[in-house]
Amino acid sequence: MDKIRDILFGNQVRDFERRFVRMEDQLAATIQELRDETRKRLDALELFFKEEMTALKERLKDESAQRQQDDQSLSDALKTTASTLNKTIAHNNDLFAERATELRQQILDQSKQLSADIQTRHEQASRELKQMAGSLEDAKVDRSVLAEYLIQMAMSLSNQADGTVAEKTPA
Repeated sequence: MDKIRDILFGNQVRDFERRFVRMEDQLAATIQELRDETRKRLDALELFFKEEMTALKERLKDESAQRQQDDQSLSDALKTTASTLNKTIAHNNDLFAERATELRQQILDQSKQLSADIQTRHEQASRELKQMAGSLEDAKVDRSVLAEYLIQMAMSLSNQADGTVAEKTPA
């Protein structure tokens, strides 16, 4: 029976196994591509953020140095300079706050975009996997149908064997 089953369905089973292995490999490759792409984007985003922060730090350092130099060279007009400087600092702090908010919003937007892309690709890969699994499920032979078929074949062979022995005996 095992040989008959192997002869009848061995190629199909091996084909299904190859398909499953190929699908698993494709899914693993797709997941790895998504991970790599996400990592690249996050690295680029982190680099951009670090560069912006460095530039902002440099601007703040430059402004601080300028303020100290102005204080030393213009000690006679300290009151007017301090007033102007306070206005400049307040304005720059507002700009810094605005730009920091803009940067945070850009990071949040890009993060949402990446999450949406990842979710879309995950859903697409899941749908494709379900479709492939469904097509394989439709193509495989039901065990109960196969068992009934083999039982009927055995009974038929058994009946034929009994009929030929019975015919030969009376003669």
